[in-house]
Amino acid sequence: MAIFKRVSKEYIQMNYTHYALAYGIYPIYIGKLHHESPTVEVRNWFPEWGLTFLDNIIQPMLTLLGKENMFMFKVTGEIKCDEDNWLPKMQRLKPYEESSHWQEFTLSQLDAAICDLNKMRANPDFPVWVDNWVCDQLDCALRFIEYSKDKHNCKSMAKDAYNMVADALLVLDLFSCKNLYDSKHDISNLEKYIKSKSKNK
Repeated sequence: MAIFKRVSKEYIQMNYTHYALAYGIYPIYIGKLHHESPTVEVRNWFPEWGLTFLDNIIQPMLTLLGKENMFMFKVTGEIKCDEDNWLPKMQRLKPYEESSHWQEFTLSQLDAAICDLNKMRANPDFPVWVDNWVCDQLDCALRFIEYSKDKHNCKSMAKDAYNMVADALLVLDLFSCKNLYDSKHDISNLEKYIKSKSKNK
């Protein structure tokens, strides 16, 4: 429950972009607004069963109206990344504590990347070379996470793993928003896109 197992401010800022109301009623954090399946988390201090309860009431009504699998929400505000407060906190952590933070962030994003990749694979036009590139990034990130645990909690390895998964998510977003399926095998374009996005952060 989000009452007792509250998510941290850092986790919210890393994984969600907006505050919203599910079905215009229930407070949630939400990310990936432009995807078919946005990421959702019940806001701190509200029980998760409340959203489940609403789902069980509203979804059958939508089914009767011929609108299956619709998750309606109203955006109420943007979640701003408070880097001035977050970075000093990370800097005060001991190396093994900071490594654990990056490992946690990476694994949460890894799950999201795998989910997105599986959805992209449903499109027969999704380029195999992009699929392979993303898989290489995710596989390498997972190995870095395991290595960071073994080598005295190496924080730089854990952070590198996070950056790899973040790059993979950027590329998946690029191919989900634009019709690039006919583009030639050109990894340099992906790298340029990643760098341009990183500069804007």
